[in-house]
Amino acid sequence: MLKNRNISFKLLLVLLLAIACGPTKDNFFNRRYQNLLARDNAYFNARLKLADAVKTLAAANVDDHTRVIDVYPYGTEKDGKTLLPAMDEVYKKCSNVIQKRPISKWIDDCYMVIGQSHFFKRDYFAALETFQFVGSKYKIKNPVISKEAEIWIVKCYLYLGKLGEAEAVMSGLLAEKNTPKELLGFLHATAAAVYIKQEKYTTALEQMKLAVPLTKGREKKIRYNYILGQLYERAGKNTLAIFHYKRVIKRTPPYEFEFNSKLSIARLYNPKDKNASKQVRRYFKRLLNDDKNIDYFDQVYYELGNIEY
Repeated sequence: MLKNRNISFKLLLVLLLAIACGPTKDNFFNRRYQNLLARDNAYFNARLKLADAVKTLAAANVDDHTRVIDVYPYGTEKDGKTLLPAMDEVYKKCSNVIQKRPISKWIDDCYMVIGQSHFFKRDYFAALETFQFVGSKYKIKNPVISKEAEIWIVKCYLYLGKLGEAEAVMSGLLAEKNTPKELLGFLHATAAAVYIKQEKYTTALEQMKLAVPLTKGREKKIRYNYILGQLYERAGKNTLAIFHYKRVIKRTPPYEFEFNSKLSIARLYNPKDKNASKQVRRYFKRLLNDDKNIDYFDQVYYELGNIEY
């Protein structure tokens, strides 16, 4: 009998706690409860879905190695359309958190994810508006997320083709001294992306030099080192270009990056060194004997032709 009373009391306690923790009531227990619900359900799932979609987009991306490749591998407009259903779902999940859990501490994060869902739908104006809202509203309350939103504003202008606006906002961000350390890699990589698009390769090189050591993640390290190699090559600094191409190879990259890094290293040999010239010819001919390189034969023949003539 006593046991049954204890069970009944516990059930009553849970019921009262649930009533006390209505979605709009602001007290300590309710905030903790709403934070838990928001993070462990809709927001968490939305973040995962967004990350998966971006990985899918990167996997479909095809780089043009005859020019400095894009900092962000976001593919074509056609590739972006494949993400529309997933981004709509991400938007709905985060919107529900904002509406149903308004006192959750994840609200600012939800707005950021909503902005990113607009961005990857290629609705850059809606993304821009969302990031401007986050940058302004949370400047004091959450300066890290506010600064992240401001960097995303630059990306919006970049992908809208508004390079003047992108550079203006970026210049202001670079001049500030209070950028959180965890955002510095993102800041400098985005600056490099803007300057590459403007064909200001010397300035882009300086920004990418800063971005590489501050960036985490194998895929980003591979891509940024490769871009740095390309930028050094354009600047005529072949030794440094080779150094970064070798760093790409050491990270066991996708074959496309391995092949193009090796091709670039071979291309940067000293033409006055006859022995090096012979080694490069042999290397190119080995590439032509490997069917794995059939998609790259035109590049090999082009480089081989440059040596022969």
